[in-house]
Amino acid sequence: MNFFARQEKARKRTFLLLFFYALAVIGTILSVYGVARFSWYLVRLYSQSRTYAEMQVPVPFDLWDPRFFLVVTGVVCVVVLFGTWFKIAELSSGGVAVAKMLGGEQILPNTTDPDERKVLNVVEEMSIASGVPVPAVFLLKKEYGINAFAAGFSTQDMVIGVTSGAVKLLTRDELQGVIAHEFSHIFNGDMRLNMNLMGFLHGLLLIALTGRVLLEGLGRGRVRSSGKGGAAILVIVVFGLMLIVVGYIGVFFCNLIKSAVSRQREFLADASSAQYTRNPSGLAGALKKIAGLPDGSFIGQTRAQEVSHFFFADGATLMGEALFPTHPPIGLRIKLLDPSFDGKYPAIRSIAPKVPETKRPGAARPLTDRKIDEWERKVALFQTPLAVAAVSGVPAPVADNVVASVGNPAGANPGKARCLLEEMPKHLREAALTLDDAMALVYGLLIDRMNSSTRTRQLEYLSREADPAVHRKVLRLLPDFSSLKIEFCLPLIDLATPALKTQTRASYEKFRANIEALIHTDQTVTVFEFALERVVLHHLDFFFRKTKRPVPIHASLAPLLPQCAVLLSYLAGAGSVSKTLAQNAFMKAARSLAPGAAGWTMIPAGQLSHGRTAKALEDMAAAFPKIKEQFLRACVVCVEHDGRLDIREMELLRAFASVLDCPIPPLASAGTHA
Repeated sequence: MNFFARQEKARKRTFLLLFFYALAVIGTILSVYGVARFSWYLVRLYSQSRTYAEMQVPVPFDLWDPRFFLVVTGVVCVVVLFGTWFKIAELSSGGVAVAKMLGGEQILPNTTDPDERKVLNVVEEMSIASGVPVPAVFLLKKEYGINAFAAGFSTQDMVIGVTSGAVKLLTRDELQGVIAHEFSHIFNGDMRLNMNLMGFLHGLLLIALTGRVLLEGLGRGRVRSSGKGGAAILVIVVFGLMLIVVGYIGVFFCNLIKSAVSRQREFLADASSAQYTRNPSGLAGALKKIAGLPDGSFIGQTRAQEVSHFFFADGATLMGEALFPTHPPIGLRIKLLDPSFDGKYPAIRSIAPKVPETKRPGAARPLTDRKIDEWERKVALFQTPLAVAAVSGVPAPVADNVVASVGNPAGANPGKARCLLEEMPKHLREAALTLDDAMALVYGLLIDRMNSSTRTRQLEYLSREADPAVHRKVLRLLPDFSSLKIEFCLPLIDLATPALKTQTRASYEKFRANIEALIHTDQTVTVFEFALERVVLHHLDFFFRKTKRPVPIHASLAPLLPQCAVLLSYLAGAGSVSKTLAQNAFMKAARSLAPGAAGWTMIPAGQLSHGRTAKALEDMAAAFPKIKEQFLRACVVCVEHDGRLDIREMELLRAFASVLDCPIPPLASAGTHA
């Protein structure tokens, strides 16, 4: 299943989740209505009992009241929807909100701690291999179990979180398997689904919290009431208790849905990790250590249950059976990765401070032969996700190879990414680790290498407007920029992203203005400048609240054909040395995109402003995954119309794809040649 199919499947799962969420809300409304009617009956029973006693008739109980039902429905909808909106708004900053909620602290990009450096190196390699910006990495320092998570709505705001246990107890290969598992959740669309699920769950939980607030308020007020109004107090107690019960019924069904969805996704993520790293033993080794560690994968933070579906392994229970497990049994996951597994777990010593033994039940027990036999039968059912498709002897078209590589770093595995990182100029690679140097890195990429007059004016501008330390760093790095290969530019931007996100919002406004000024120094915008600017702003604008997250609204290609014409015209003109070749490239791409569409005309370069092209990219970013897939396939056809894929054309295509949140790995992974 390719990236776009996985994203489409995740979108459909979101609709399924919304359907069950609606059913849970309806059930909650009916339950609250019943509770409210019964409480109203109790009020009437206590307040009017004497009147009805004198009349010698029982107090009537009317179950159905349309007006009352409408009032209850309105109140419940407001409470539930407000709770959902509030939680999603709280998470609007993306994965950082989840990481900080769990007590995580960001690992600085320039850290010198060996264990932290090991984690960052693995994350950087996986990011470069897959073509996404390097996410911020958060360390849960007081968590001694082995666990990790990926959180965020998109690659713009995603973070990776790891526990101290994972950092200190896992080898590099094991940690690489775990990180690859989390990247799989990003590419499978699971990460956004997890964030939405967290908001939905909180909306239903708010009903129970309302009941708890009523009881707590009553407890604080009873002293002042000094025993008065016993009947009213009893009614409030009953109503509050029933709200708690009703609220947790909704949570019960949400947890049931969360459990069912999460377990199946873990099998796919394990399979993807094995394919990405080409080393299933690394991930299997991490799982074995979890089973053999007294702390297991347990997360002690009090809000861990709220995000249990984010974790690499079950973080809400300590080597026990949960009522609604969000992860498959560890033994079964190991057996799928390592068919020779004999059910015996290694004994791993905990790194946690000494505590009474009663608080730590100990590592998992070795599996019984009966359990192993049971899992042997299950392995056959789940073997398909781990099967790697056979490679045909006939080479696939370039467009098919490139589109298949989107969100799939299996072709550009971390080993190749490590080589790419090692080939980068050392000074530039190190400059991506700290804020001032990362800013200098971006400025330096925009310094004109050919025109000395433009270069002089750009450096004079930086001497006036940029921080003096940043300006000095640009001057020191200039020799490295003069010989920098084009294929290193986007990876350097991806590496610098975590450091650039540590600046203040005011600093970013200035940084953004300086980028614009450097680009427009000579009154022209080159293709390289345009591509670099789009990528940098895409990585950072959302993080600093300059733009909103794109929401898919275009399910059909038809309304986007004008935007396609703009973008394909830009690509054709940028990759061709003559108007004739550009026209041929455009028409070939247009026919592949919409064979039946008439009236395709290439837009002349003079009419293609960069603002118009940028707007077309923004509109395309609001398309559904399958539409993006069709468009990117046409883009590849456009740039390789002459039978070869030039490195500059490929990097421009990768920049476009990055802005569309469809990451294309570096050139080597696409099966093409420069």
